[in-house]
Amino acid sequence: MKKFLLPFLYAICAIALLNGTALTTVRSFAYAVSTPYAVIGEDVWLLAENGNKLFLLPRTYYAKIDRMDDGYYYVSFNGVSGKITKTSVSVVGYDKDVKETRTIIKIASEYSVFTEIKLRDSLDGEVKEVEATAPTSEPLTYLGTYEQGDKIWYYVTYGGEYGYVLNTYTDSPNLSFEPFSPVEEKSEEKIEEPTEKSKSKRSDLVKIIVISAVSAVAVILIIVLFLPRKGKKHRYYYS
Repeated sequence: MKKFLLPFLYAICAIALLNGTALTTVRSFAYAVSTPYAVIGEDVWLLAENGNKLFLLPRTYYAKIDRMDDGYYYVSFNGVSGKITKTSVSVVGYDKDVKETRTIIKIASEYSVFTEIKLRDSLDGEVKEVEATAPTSEPLTYLGTYEQGDKIWYYVTYGGEYGYVLNTYTDSPNLSFEPFSPVEEKSEEKIEEPTEKSKSKRSDLVKIIVISAVSAVAVILIIVLFLPRKGKKHRYYYS
């Protein structure tokens, strides 16, 4: 009987102690799988490797962080890689789908008399035109906006080439996008960090369960060991 009861008691204690450890391990793993993103605020520019401005990143959106150094986060947004200064953004872990602003636009119909349109290579520093051109009859992929004084340029791509076109040359001169709203965990799936009060309550509950189990087993052992057994003669080793 004792051989059965003692392992049972040890098992109760082990389960009670491991309960908190297992919960902590699951929670740590859940946070570890989140991807780091830069949270875009006001006037945050995506910069090329040489430091030239590519386009303004849209406020409230997330840009995936690929790597970093002392002064910059190297990110990707709308399929374009670049860097942003660390001091211009905050960082968050996120494991859901992230909204983009990449969209299809076309050259305005009034320019259809021309067969193709040239794209500006850069608007920051030396300005020149890309050797390749985009057909006016083909769609372009909008990637971002560059504001230059009273002019608004769209950073676009076509056929593997990238460049800028004035917004007034397109059929969407007033592009705007809804703010990005991160998806929050559903209440039934959300794992909340326990407060000090809840930790204390859980610890007290575990202690009560363990003490109660120990007491119950102890009472059973006492009854089994000391309860007189009728009809059984005492035998001694020298009998």
